[in-house]
Amino acid sequence: MSRHAESRRPAPIVTAVAAILTLAGCSGQGAPASTDAPTPAASTASTPTVTLPVASAFGAPSWGVQLPASSQQKRPVVTAQRVIYLDGASVKAVDATGKLAWSAQFPAFAGDAQIKDGAAYPFLRLADVETVAVVDGGKAAGSGLSQDRYETRVTLIDVADGHVIKTLVIPGTSSDAPKPSAVGLTFALPDGKGVVAVLADGSTRTLPASTSVGGQPRATDGGATVGSAVISTWESKADGGTPPSSAGFAGPGWTSVSTAPSSAFTSASLIAGDAHRLLVGRWVAPGRTAMDPVTVKILVLDAANGKVVAQPSCEPVGQAVFSSSPDGKHEVIGPMRLDGQGHAQCFGGGAGQKDVALTAVNDSGIAYGTAGAGGSDTSFVTVAPDGKVTTEPLSTGESAPIGIMAGEVAVHWDPNRAVITGNTIK
Repeated sequence: MSRHAESRRPAPIVTAVAAILTLAGCSGQGAPASTDAPTPAASTASTPTVTLPVASAFGAPSWGVQLPASSQQKRPVVTAQRVIYLDGASVKAVDATGKLAWSAQFPAFAGDAQIKDGAAYPFLRLADVETVAVVDGGKAAGSGLSQDRYETRVTLIDVADGHVIKTLVIPGTSSDAPKPSAVGLTFALPDGKGVVAVLADGSTRTLPASTSVGGQPRATDGGATVGSAVISTWESKADGGTPPSSAGFAGPGWTSVSTAPSSAFTSASLIAGDAHRLLVGRWVAPGRTAMDPVTVKILVLDAANGKVVAQPSCEPVGQAVFSSSPDGKHEVIGPMRLDGQGHAQCFGGGAGQKDVALTAVNDSGIAYGTAGAGGSDTSFVTVAPDGKVTTEPLSTGESAPIGIMAGEVAVHWDPNRAVITGNTIK
């Protein structure tokens, strides 16, 4: 039993976020949250005939899962003991042997009621290392004189046993739904009416409308959660590709100003966060004139206290996400590998080098990923514990794993075919 199970065992409830709006009638646009125990299964999710091509570091699939077409592009979540994925209005998890561990329902929006653009609802995101969230957005029909309205539903599920902890409904307006953050579980309400954070225990926090920075108020426009830490952001929208000079973020008892490399770095933005304690931020110092280049620094912080954990010489770009080793002592994101002592190593991206994207790491610190811009230019990358990098060409259809499970099982994912496989590491 996980540490959540005892405190969360009561039947799950659907809860509107307090202190914002009361929950209007939800007219059956989605299936109700399950109040029963999660459904176990005694058989493997599929036979190993479901396969994907992989690099030479891995064996043939020992198991595979074919997801429905509706799950294409919906990235699974990989933990040490579970691969969690969406299957229609169900969330399912297999263990490291491919055996279906549990299946749980969530209140999905159906048909045209579901928002089709933006965040590609529904999607999965870890709330913390023991809790996964499924987020769905859509329009619910009002009852009586109440208008139809958009809303965002967050269903929290225990990673280990699949019991539904709680489903929360964050209300929007008749024309817009709350917008999810890129990191963790915060949601900006329409019309600038606040930001709501959802934590793994099912509690919520409404972020303050502003943060005082140097004696000046900065309006909150978004946020993030990193484990139990709640982060607020201000004026974070880019203007012509350059963040405004007052952009930044704040955690419990600290701000991006107090943690900046120096007072010259007047702008900061969040890049990524893991489900435990680390966040990656990007600080910018403007040039002396408009024609001078800006100076950029990347810091890895402990989200709970703002302490600088590492100062890497590289930065993740694009949709880079953290991936942890099964024992949690190593993490990778983009070109960066971090160990439990906060040491960061960067790979690739130097003069004449390809950019590297590391996507998985095992308990020994061996990291896997790709290098290059895609197509025939892309190589498979292995980084040894001592930092030695080896590469090999990627054949058609091959990709790097998206995570490593206990027992040295590399999880591969093809978003176009909606196929997951578990491959042993040679």
